[in-house]
Amino acid sequence: MKMRKIAIIGAGNGGQSAAFELARKGFAIHLCDIDENVVQGIREVGGIHASGKMEGFARISLLTTNVKEAVEEAEAILPMVPRYAHRSIANQLATCLKEGQHLLLCPGSTGGEIEFAKIFRENGNNQPVSTVATLPYACRIREPGKVSISLISKMLLFASFPGKKTAEEAHYFQNLFPAISSVTDGLEVGLNNGNPVTHPTPTLLNAARIERGEAFLFYREGVTPSVARINQKLDEERMALCRALGFREIPLTERLFLTGYADQVYQTPLQAYHTSEAFAPILAPKSLQDRYLFEDVPYGLVTFTTLGECLGVPTPTMRLIVGLANEVTGVDFWQEGMTLSRLGLERLDCQGLLDFMQEGRSPLVEWSD
Repeated sequence: MKMRKIAIIGAGNGGQSAAFELARKGFAIHLCDIDENVVQGIREVGGIHASGKMEGFARISLLTTNVKEAVEEAEAILPMVPRYAHRSIANQLATCLKEGQHLLLCPGSTGGEIEFAKIFRENGNNQPVSTVATLPYACRIREPGKVSISLISKMLLFASFPGKKTAEEAHYFQNLFPAISSVTDGLEVGLNNGNPVTHPTPTLLNAARIERGEAFLFYREGVTPSVARINQKLDEERMALCRALGFREIPLTERLFLTGYADQVYQTPLQAYHTSEAFAPILAPKSLQDRYLFEDVPYGLVTFTTLGECLGVPTPTMRLIVGLANEVTGVDFWQEGMTLSRLGLERLDCQGLLDFMQEGRSPLVEWSD
């Protein structure tokens, strides 16, 4: 019997973990990464060894640096790359994606499914694009082909673009990831991406320690009461955006419990960060040139603030953190980041945005027709 093929684009922490799990479920995995050294490292050990919440070894059917080769005959394609790599991956897939192939951004961060759809439409492709709010795992690569998995997520908020395709696509992807739980649309998924609330503030306020090369536990040692208070303010602004769009408001502490990162709904983020066993072993970034800033600020907080402008929702703390990130890194994230304008959605009001996310078309969005 011919094995069903799944293509995973990106052999980072999440990509190697998913490759292991799905290979153990009986799929033939095509694993692709831009870094030949990573691909060769996995090839040399013959597959992926996992430890922690999943244990064992899984062989990988195809290892490659070529996206077109990876997706050939794959029934599903899972880009598992940082948000800033989405544009490049989308442009490559636009030339080789075939009708009927399922696509899941894992995760889509904030607005990833919209950017993919925009690039696809501009290339004459009308495939639906699905997204989840977080990786299915808390995991870290020890070396190529060896991954440690400290948590398997209990809930993966899921939606497709257009939203009217969500039920159909969820039915398929739940066979891969049973934790998938459908929500209204990709905006609701993106607003429940916890990374922009969680990562930038501790990174910026521990900048001296990081630049000195100090090794410390990011959550247990890098998050203090004052740092956690800022994260709480960010989360309140995020929930105000959810409220304005009519989405369920899930506080940071509740989401950590629902996804499995905490064993209960703690009273404060600080308690959750310091108690979570999944967070416990995670070290701080080794450099400020890290996705905690270069993904979560321009593709998270910047997107949230421009959404706030559209909805008339103030986001002063988000703006403060973006401004601080600009000064610390020397990068203008307001110019570099993913705004509604860059997605072509600047002419939509609140209801127009919600309608567009469901239908995938609007006379006010040039690329959608």
